[in-house]
Amino acid sequence: SQGSNNSGGRYTTSDREARFLEPVQLLRRLGSVPRLIPLLLDVPNKDRISMIRLPGGGGLLSYCKEGSVYVHTFNTESGLIRKVDALGLTNWRCILDPEPAGSCAEACSACVAVLPFLLDAEKNASAYALVQALRRTAGG
Repeated sequence: SQGSNNSGGRYTTSDREARFLEPVQLLRRLGSVPRLIPLLLDVPNKDRISMIRLPGGGGLLSYCKEGSVYVHTFNTESGLIRKVDALGLTNWRCILDPEPAGSCAEACSACVAVLPFLLDAEKNASAYALVQALRRTAGG
């Protein structure tokens, strides 16, 4: 399946069959078996969203449209963090923490806590560098 980078840190697929696969089915088709159960997000005025964190950072966000059609977006770690901020998700710790502890979880949590204080252009320009610096500081 071919992917395209639609905006910094987010990749979608043009594979027509993928649009009808649930997120876990898509990952299995790609040869990945997610360790975590998808987290279903209820965001006001948005399609239902399923999120699956991927090992090493980042994740799959899948928007379920009418008729069980999915728009799957693979997100880098910084792209996922920016999306959590953009959606205004308040319970971001359970969303971003793929493991109970560790530098990845700490770096993601710290980055999400900082982003609301930045302008949109600053968020897009700095999220990757910020999460990498926080990860190094946390020991990962």
